[in-house]
Amino acid sequence: DSRLVPIALAGLVAKLAATAFRYWVAFDAYGGQADAGRYHDAGAVLARQLRNGDLSAITGLTGETGAAFIERVTAIVYAVQGGSRLGGFVVFAWLGYLGIVLFVRAAAIAVPGLLRRRYAVLMFFSPSLLFWTSSIGKESVMLLCLGLASYGGARLLIGRWGCASLPLTAAGVAGAAFVRPLLAAMWVGAIALALLFGALTGT
Repeated sequence: DSRLVPIALAGLVAKLAATAFRYWVAFDAYGGQADAGRYHDAGAVLARQLRNGDLSAITGLTGETGAAFIERVTAIVYAVQGGSRLGGFVVFAWLGYLGIVLFVRAAAIAVPGLLRRRYAVLMFFSPSLLFWTSSIGKESVMLLCLGLASYGGARLLIGRWGCASLPLTAAGVAGAAFVRPLLAAMWVGAIALALLFGALTGT
């Protein structure tokens, strides 16, 4: 929907502004005592190990959940971009922004009568989504993963059982499970009920 493009672009500008504000809150107002500071410190150490060829720094990626998983994701980001704390905020904020884009796309697919512009404005400019998903942390990764799972799930709901839908859904659920296993399980239950309802009612 071309009408959503200006909203998405304005949302990106708002996201960058929120990232700068979130950075100030974490390291000036809170003096670095926010969770982002912990992820930054741990990620920087693990990133140095990665750059030195020590892959054991991220071997826990497949076995850790929650904060430990985010530390390893931060390490991968820092191994690529060099360990800039502000750069890390921008990367994670971008992940959160992509998650919002995927949610908007999923809603447009699954809900034919959706007021798309209103929904997009609510998603891109909701204060909680702007602020909390604009820093190094669980929120931005979780938003991306659930957005991906929702996009894949929306395709399944309208009968697009092609080669892309299931892998997208599975990847999103798997990523969410590493961050918040309970929320991932709740999403699986929700999509299962939606698919069952659709099969029973023919909608």
